[in-house]
Amino acid sequence: MTKEMDKKDKGITNDTENQTVPEIKDLLGEDSDILETLSEMDNVFLFGGLEVRDDLMSKEAFERFRKGTGAKAGHGARKERRSHNWPLKVAASLVLPLLGLLAWSLSRPDIETEWKEMVVPYGSTGELILADGTRLDIDGGSRVTYPTAFNGGSRDIFVDGEVLAEVEKDPERPFIIHACGIDVKVLGTKFNLRAYREDVFSEIRLLEGAVELEFQVGKGGKEYMTPGEMVQYNRNTDKVVRSPFSVDNYRPFTEAQRNFYFHNIPLGDIANELSRAFGKDVIVADSSLKSERYFAIFTNGESLEQILSGLNTDGKMKVRAEGDAFSISRKR
Repeated sequence: MTKEMDKKDKGITNDTENQTVPEIKDLLGEDSDILETLSEMDNVFLFGGLEVRDDLMSKEAFERFRKGTGAKAGHGARKERRSHNWPLKVAASLVLPLLGLLAWSLSRPDIETEWKEMVVPYGSTGELILADGTRLDIDGGSRVTYPTAFNGGSRDIFVDGEVLAEVEKDPERPFIIHACGIDVKVLGTKFNLRAYREDVFSEIRLLEGAVELEFQVGKGGKEYMTPGEMVQYNRNTDKVVRSPFSVDNYRPFTEAQRNFYFHNIPLGDIANELSRAFGKDVIVADSSLKSERYFAIFTNGESLEQILSGLNTDGKMKVRAEGDAFSISRKR
């Protein structure tokens, strides 16, 4: 165990009692990669979830297709806007694709495809059944652009946000999600993808089946995943990190009691996720705090106030409520 890890003993805690580094080591297992990752983190916290053992826990794609085809706006698309009351009482707008999907359609003139877009507001979740029977549960602040029919040799959709996907099997036509510079390619599987444009980190957790990831940004390359693996991609550093997690203990955002798993995530991304989940602005006013990374697990249905208080266990931040918003700054 490194000296740096030893220094962080007092920062590793849960709701009821401090946990020492050896206890955290027992919780996470002996995986050297995990321990190395922990040693690099700024803050490590566990809240109420010690039963969650060993759980460590697009627009760029649009632009890529637009550049590749040289498409211009205003050609080949019939505009449509409809509203629909989704089963979870989420008001979602359905519109035809933006510029990048127009480029996609123009690049394949032999196939007539109608594209729609579902946008889920902050503080809400939605669900969508695609033409092939694939089910998407969609988290707040997400945008999914999809065709009304899959006519080509692959089933392509575009995601800016977080989705839990249960993909229908079709060995002849892979299912591909284009999300913020990452293409997630599967034949039939279940996984959770989080890839928001405003976040530094994108994350994929594989629950069933197999997944191929192809990175369209940075150095490129591919990653292949098996169930119980999580892959995180840092768009600032172009670094890919693979870690194990417990599929049995993982609870996605679709659960009635929402859990939060922040694995080596910068405070700026955490603030974004909390804003999307609770529908309230969480603003990191001190830019020097945005890049500080946290390992934190919240599994007891904590409120936004409790989560922010838990992240501030060491007392180095000042959290101030301003109406329906929260401001985070460094304590002077």
